[in-house]
Amino acid sequence: MEVERGINMEKEICILPNQVDEHGIFLCPKCKTELSPDDYDETAYTMLEPIMAKNELGALLTQCNNCSSKIKIMVQEALIDEAVNQAYAIYEETSD
Repeated sequence: MEVERGINMEKEICILPNQVDEHGIFLCPKCKTELSPDDYDETAYTMLEPIMAKNELGALLTQCNNCSSKIKIMVQEALIDEAVNQAYAIYEETSD
C-alpha cells in the first residue's frame, strides 16, 4: 500500500506486521531485497526515522538502499488504520 507524506508528497510503501517474519525480516516490495534487523551496518537499508504515536513507537520509516524506496513498517494498529484510510482516500480521488 502506498501513501503520500509531507509537503513533497513522497510515496511510502507500508509494510504491515503480517508481512514481517518472526525474525523481523521482510522483502522490499519494489526490488525484493531482503531487509533484516540484523543488518547493523545498514548495507541493505537505512533507518530514516521512528514515527511515534501516543508516546509509543507507531512505525519505522526506512529506505531500501538498493532501489531507494521509502518503506514504513507499521507497528501500532491506530497507524495501520490511518494508512488504510489515507490509501482509500487517494484511491477515491483518483477513481473519479
